[in-house]
Order: sequence, then structure tokens, then C-alpha cells
Amino acid sequence: MKVTAIAKIYWKQIKAGSKTYAAVIGADKKEQVKELAGQEVYDGTITPEEYEGYIGEPYTGELPSEAEEVMPDEAGEQPEQEGEAEAETPAE
Repeated sequence: MKVTAIAKIYWKQIKAGSKTYAAVIGADKKEQVKELAGQEVYDGTITPEEYEGYIGEPYTGELPSEAEEVMPDEAGEQPEQEGEAEAETPAE
């Protein structure tokens, strides 16, 4: 979902306490504000409890500790981690 500049302004106003989530006009803008709030919970910027205070409903999204696990690629190999790349052997 694309988040509009208006939704970002609403979210900043909600966090600042000058507007409430209930005052956001339009279902699409409300969803965008919820997405922004949820992203901040995921990023650790706000807590699920703060989300509930701002939005008025419990946070039901994924928490950082439940974030994506590293999945094998299509060939069944694990993606390389930083610093674990094997040194290439030059052809002789």
C-alpha cells in the first residue's frame, strides 16, 4: 500500500497529541496511518502499548523478535552471511 504525505502528516500529529486517530478522515488514510504506526512498532520506535494508545486497538502485527527467518534460496542453499563469503580460488 502506498502511504501518502497526508497520512504521514496525520501520523505525526497523532504522535504529537494534536490529533486523534478517530479524527483521521477517510478509510484509506486510516489504513495508511495504521501501517505507519505498525511499521514503527516493528522498527522498535514505539511499543505495542503505545500503538494501542494512538490507534485505539491492540497491535496484532509481527514483532521484531518474530521477524522473517532466513529462508534457503531456490537452489536449496542458505544465503551467505556477511563475512562468510568463501574466497574464490583463482584458476590456474
